[in-house]
Amino acid sequence: MRIEGAVALITGAERGLGRALAVTLARRGARLILSGLEQEPLDALRASIEATGSQARALRCDLRDRAQITALVERANAEFGEIDVLVNNAGITVGGDIRLISESDWDRVFDINLRGAVRVIDAVLPTMITRGRGYIVNIASAAGLVAPALWIPYAASKFALVGFSEGLRAALRARGIAVSVACPMWIQTDMLTSVRPQLVDAASRCGTSQPMARAWIQLMSRLRGHPMAPETAARRIIRGVERERFMIYTHRTTRLVVSARALAPNVFARLWQYANEIDERCRREAAAE
Repeated sequence: MRIEGAVALITGAERGLGRALAVTLARRGARLILSGLEQEPLDALRASIEATGSQARALRCDLRDRAQITALVERANAEFGEIDVLVNNAGITVGGDIRLISESDWDRVFDINLRGAVRVIDAVLPTMITRGRGYIVNIASAAGLVAPALWIPYAASKFALVGFSEGLRAALRARGIAVSVACPMWIQTDMLTSVRPQLVDAASRCGTSQPMARAWIQLMSRLRGHPMAPETAARRIIRGVERERFMIYTHRTTRLVVSARALAPNVFARLWQYANEIDERCRREAAAE
């Protein structure tokens, strides 16, 4: 995929990975449509991109509103020309003890993480099919490949997005439209630090001693390393797009975890349960401090 000169629409571009993806695409020579819920950070990003000599537009859009999406795509087509690359990055996190997840929580996370992506694709796809070319990039998560116990709604929405992307790729490949799905793992963004899972009052069922739990956490921290800068993740994702890879990993650890589950599912299930119990225990301790 040649990025230079392409018109790229990015959802959730205000901050974090979306912002980093926009900057990376601009450096590759793309012309950008920056979409999100907050106009002020979008305008600031547009100004910084235009200061480098690239072209950008900042357009607010709520992905829960199909009419706003239609207006966004029509304006992008009128001002920049037809969209070549769509990056579905917008998403939210919902998690906690499964007993505390409400129906509205489920509706909200699926309405944005899955149906929001579907709505934008519905809006850009007719033109892509008519032209016989285009590229769709869906930003899922490592949690869309292996589900953490405390983030089941988020993980379920991302699993659905991965499955949707796989089917979409099969449906559109013969029409000249490529599809990628990126599964970042551990990125230093607001989503990583600002959202905490809801927990019930009862203590965790983790039966391990505190020293063993601490040792496990230290081991897992070494395996996954420090949280990746969003700029690094963005470069790896765009490099995968340029090489037209379907599944794009930002971390080698993700590939190892997925492979371990496939090769030894029973052993993996026991270890994963252990890891999730310790994760819950550590979150309780952090909340109590």
